[in-house]
Amino acid sequence: GCDGCLNPVVSPTRSANYFARVTDRSGCTATAEAFIAVRREALLFAPNAFSPNNDGVNDIFMFNMAKGVEMVKTLRILDRWGNLIFERNNLLDGDPSSGWDGTFNQQRLPPAVYIYMAEVLLITGETVIEKGDVILVK
Repeated sequence: GCDGCLNPVVSPTRSANYFARVTDRSGCTATAEAFIAVRREALLFAPNAFSPNNDGVNDIFMFNMAKGVEMVKTLRILDRWGNLIFERNNLLDGDPSSGWDGTFNQQRLPPAVYIYMAEVLLITGETVIEKGDVILVK
């Protein structure tokens, strides 16, 4: 969609086939096709462990977000049996007030591996799901 462009530029957000048709001044036409594979980079940077012991270091489980992430629409933390123990909506980049402090119903949880699921809103408007685990240590 760029009549007269000598060096068209595309910035795909997902893998796709691209087609080009070129017509010279004599009316000769040539076509080409290229598949552009978009590799998805990490969207969220999350610690693999945290220690909510109020020492001021790694007390809150929270994300740092990559470029291209608008926000985390929903963060859910589950125990190893799949019970929901934490849920928060509309998290912003590096916001400790929206992170998990290792408690459930105001009670400290024991050291264990917990699962997180995050619904991530990209700046493109696309929503993706990120999953992982985090170790709560004392």
